[in-house]
Amino acid sequence: MENNTQTEKVFVNGMMIRMPNDKAPEFVLLEQSIKVKDFFEFCKQNMDEKGWLNITIKRSQKGTIYSELNQWKPKTNPEQAQSYNDNKYKTSPSPEFPNGVNAYNHPLTTDKEREEMDARDALEGLDQIPF
Repeated sequence: MENNTQTEKVFVNGMMIRMPNDKAPEFVLLEQSIKVKDFFEFCKQNMDEKGWLNITIKRSQKGTIYSELNQWKPKTNPEQAQSYNDNKYKTSPSPEFPNGVNAYNHPLTTDKEREEMDARDALEGLDQIPF
């Protein structure tokens, strides 16, 4: 799953992962702590164009658990790229559909458009965090 080129590891700021203590029940797999302010800043700086942040939980050679930014991107081949106008056959309403109709739940809204609306809402939500 990794590209042939090595990228520098980016450790997730504001997130700590550790094994549970010995007295924890068997169903507890890991413990995670998040320093909210640092983690949200890290998210804003590293999320992709759709608002996603991919994190991989790994075990070091010494046995400690850590979180790393997953920087894997699929290889793109320009010859295989489709050249078509995605909006050419658009039949679903825009998010600003009139008369109070909820475009997100409209039957003609595509999954891709819903993802774009979710990403836009996620970005707007980050700006409203009070720190």
